[in-house]
Amino acid sequence: MIDHSDDAFSLEKLDGLWADLELSGNDKSLVLISPRPESLFAASLICRAYLKNHTPFTLTYTEPVSDFGRIEKISQSQGAPLTIVVGTEFYGPVKEPPNRCIFLGCESPSESSDRFVGSIDSLSHVCCAFASKIVSLDNWHKQLAAAVVLAQKSRNLTPSAESENIVRRSLEAGILEQRRGLRLFGINHLSAKDVLLYSIYPYLQGLSGVEDSCDKLVKEANIPLSKRALPMISLSNDEKERISQILIRDSSNAAIGSMFGEDYIFLHENRETPVRFMSSILPLLKTCWKLLELGIAASVCVGDRSRLLHSLIKSHIEYCKSTTRGFHTLTKRADEGKFQTAHDSIIISDLGVEPSVLSDVGRIAFDTGLFDSQRFLLLESNRHTELVWNSEIHALREVFAVLENTKARIKSTSPYSIRLFNGRKPSEIAEMMHDGIENTS
Repeated sequence: MIDHSDDAFSLEKLDGLWADLELSGNDKSLVLISPRPESLFAASLICRAYLKNHTPFTLTYTEPVSDFGRIEKISQSQGAPLTIVVGTEFYGPVKEPPNRCIFLGCESPSESSDRFVGSIDSLSHVCCAFASKIVSLDNWHKQLAAAVVLAQKSRNLTPSAESENIVRRSLEAGILEQRRGLRLFGINHLSAKDVLLYSIYPYLQGLSGVEDSCDKLVKEANIPLSKRALPMISLSNDEKERISQILIRDSSNAAIGSMFGEDYIFLHENRETPVRFMSSILPLLKTCWKLLELGIAASVCVGDRSRLLHSLIKSHIEYCKSTTRGFHTLTKRADEGKFQTAHDSIIISDLGVEPSVLSDVGRIAFDTGLFDSQRFLLLESNRHTELVWNSEIHALREVFAVLENTKARIKSTSPYSIRLFNGRKPSEIAEMMHDGIENTS
């Protein structure tokens, strides 16, 4: 990879490209982004700048790992306007990108074009710089810039020093507030019972999807009846501490590490909205990726706080219900030995849930140790097959490289899953993965 960690160098390149392409900030543009949350936030920062400047633009998606040929096809299909690619990884043969194309915060092959400005670690900084050439940035732009960095850190990436400074300045300006403690979806708008019931990031063994167990925990923590329907955040510190202690007692170390820690509050957001907390907006965006509802994700990031946000919250809660139901069925199947193995992959058909939840059903199976983390999991449903793996073992780029020649239409649904539509049989996919991974290892 080219080292673009020098932010000053990246901004010089941006200035040069701006001049070379004779950009004005009013150019009709195509903004191409990946479904990763940090890419969504970064692109939304640019889109808000275009909206504020009344500049026409189109927002569309590419895979988180892509190649130049795919970008060229998308650009040409839109009439080859100025194309801005945000936060995407590239693989495959190196070729000159489309004529009016800029890559902001993308990972590139070592011989890539000088159209690449910054890399993944400087994504927030270079997108801020690009947007600031269009309009003067306001607090909403700065909130999105900080969210880019926080989303990257949630994936254990290391943002550049200047990107880290964006978070520091947002804290100093009263845009962000840091907090430590329980960081589960819905803490500021769901009851304690529902926060636990709908938790899938992380999955809480014995609690997620099990209403009686969640009720029992709330009672054990001596939460007064008068407070059990209130948002969890409104409980006293002692009450929240009692819940936390029970969770620590009954949870795995991995779940505890995910459940507790550093969180951030976006202070300009309404107190009751889930997008006020970083720990709540990330699950919403992850769900959009699984549902392939990326337009909704972008609209919420850009600023929709009414119909679409309420619809997304409802969809996420239903998604959590289906995910836990699917995992409970998967556990039963595994206990009964009702699954196939082929080429080191596990194949299970028809869990009785929507295909969209199979990605997280598989993730939870690996997280809880239900299956060997070295294996691939193939979950078949309604002529779709979800291929799931342990993200600490295999990277999305690696799996894409194996599957790129398959006849099936494929879509990523997370960093650890790909959905295959109406293509090869699961046993054939298992063989492809076995041979492909073996050849690249």
